[in-house]
Amino acid sequence: MKTIVLDTQKRHFPNNETVDVFSTLFLALKKAGKPIPVHDIWIAATAIESAGVLITYDKHFSAITGLRIWNA
Repeated sequence: MKTIVLDTQKRHFPNNETVDVFSTLFLALKKAGKPIPVHDIWIAATAIESAGVLITYDKHFSAITGLRIWNA
């Protein structure tokens, strides 16, 4: 089993830019007919806005353009 150490000191809280990214993603996914859970759109928006990498098993995140994903 691999051990992954994450920097637990970094925190990112949503701000106006996060809201802008969220609304862009939400509308793009809705237009494309690829809705995903709203909570996951917030997670993706936060990762994009903070230039982070999302570690996930959920395949539906691959529908989001601009999201950097590390498939665990």
